[in-house]
Amino acid sequence: MNKLHWARSLRTRLILLLFILSVLPLGLMLSLSIVRMRQDLMRQIIKTIRVQATTRAAEITLLFEQQFANLTSLIRSDILTRTLQAANTSYPGETNLAEQYRQTLEHAWRAGASDPLIESRVRGPLVAELYSFQQRFPTFEQLMLTDNQGFVVAATVLPAEINQSTQPWWQHISQAGGAGLYLQELVAPDAPNHVQGVSLVIPVLHPVTQLPMGALVGIYRFDAVDQRLALYNQPDQPQTLFVNGENRVISGSPAYPPGTSVQGQPQSAQADTTLLSDTAVLLAVAPLSAQELQLALEPLGWHVVVVQPEAAALQPITNHMLFLLAGGALILLLLLIGAYRIGVSITRPLVGLATTLRMQNLRTIVNDLHLEGNDEVSYLANTIHELAERVLAAQTAIEATNQQLEQQVADRTAELSQMIDQQTSLLESRTLLLEQIQTMAMPILPVTDHMIVVPIIGVLDAQRAVQLLDVILKEVERTHVAVVLLDVTGVPVFDPQSVQFVLAISTGCELLGAEMVVVGIRPEVAQTLVNTTANLPFTAKSSLQEGVLWAQGRVNSHWNKALLASSSRS
Repeated sequence: MNKLHWARSLRTRLILLLFILSVLPLGLMLSLSIVRMRQDLMRQIIKTIRVQATTRAAEITLLFEQQFANLTSLIRSDILTRTLQAANTSYPGETNLAEQYRQTLEHAWRAGASDPLIESRVRGPLVAELYSFQQRFPTFEQLMLTDNQGFVVAATVLPAEINQSTQPWWQHISQAGGAGLYLQELVAPDAPNHVQGVSLVIPVLHPVTQLPMGALVGIYRFDAVDQRLALYNQPDQPQTLFVNGENRVISGSPAYPPGTSVQGQPQSAQADTTLLSDTAVLLAVAPLSAQELQLALEPLGWHVVVVQPEAAALQPITNHMLFLLAGGALILLLLLIGAYRIGVSITRPLVGLATTLRMQNLRTIVNDLHLEGNDEVSYLANTIHELAERVLAAQTAIEATNQQLEQQVADRTAELSQMIDQQTSLLESRTLLLEQIQTMAMPILPVTDHMIVVPIIGVLDAQRAVQLLDVILKEVERTHVAVVLLDVTGVPVFDPQSVQFVLAISTGCELLGAEMVVVGIRPEVAQTLVNTTANLPFTAKSSLQEGVLWAQGRVNSHWNKALLASSSRS
């Protein structure tokens, strides 16, 4: 039996009761005072960080407006307009010819910059203009221009594909009717929660018709935002964070690095406190808002968060509480001494009863433990006596029940063993049946002494192809036939993988001196053969009848040549 734990003893509970009755009134008054002071200080701090959040959100919005204005100034370049006009008019008018021209551009792009079609797109005057723009505005890491078909016209960093019409931003520009700005976050491949930058996409409109001529794409890193936040985020000051719509920090501070999750995000100024990375903080939120960029910014949900640890903000109240706790500790010590003396006098009989119980077993307690008296200790001893009688009776019933359960388990185990043997026998029968079915699904039919027919029924997968190759080669070696007719009429799907299986069978037959003829060729099978290989190493016929006639002629021709050769030698 374990010793009596001090935290659960009656003595400890008496001490706690005396402590509560003595300290509760004083503690209640002090708590109300601290709560009032905390509320006043909290309102002042929240008001300050809300103003900071709104002001700094406006400053960061201004940074993006400046980058948008810089990128818009590049669209007004004459050389950019002329280059787009030349690229858009280079597509042939007919649809088929235009598609062929697009395919030619893609092939030339993969071939490299040395191709004449790509030379101007890689080293043309517009590329030099883009590099010059990057030197004036180094916040743009990459620049790219496409025509109205989505094909790259010029770029400072060449993308993998010349056709950009499949990109999400291109679809957005097309749906938007060629108007407005599109922003897309760029995340690190090895860190999906870390936003490294943003793609700014602006449609280029014709100066007269105002129809889309193409799109200008700029990759913008958050260097300017990082520099601005570094000025705000000084030690022992509220920290300013730039957060995206998924509540992930895009640009922050050493305490809140990029990718940190902002949990429990409040709605603007309607909530004062929340949890940021499992730490209690005071928090204010302000969204980025700009009239010209509002449609592009709203889907991203970017906002500025100003946070301050609650412990640092409430440091004055903390110091006041420490002073009160020091005085309360002295009072508590005096109360503990008095409660200890009272507890000893009350709990000593109970400890004596517990000592007696620890020295006896259950049956002895039932027979001997019974005290006469009206006090609490006697009442407790008699209660223990009754409980011991019930436990002893329950143990006897449990032992009988355990014996019955053991017998039931033994019987059930024997039944399960018999069922397992039956299932094993059924599985063996099923395996033999499957082997017979596979053998029947690949029959070999001898037509003549020099010709066999192998019909294939069902899907020709890798497992069946290996089995079929083994069966045909063994049959050719055994019968020494000259022609093998492979009937693929019953194959529902004939894909490039099936063609490779047929080629492997043809090669094996040829190595053993037999010639393979594929019959049952449907139009879709013929199309697959043509697309897969240019030269077929076997003969193909549309029906089994044509294959048999061709094979008979082939065999007769071989025999006639053999007879003529023997006649000439004689």
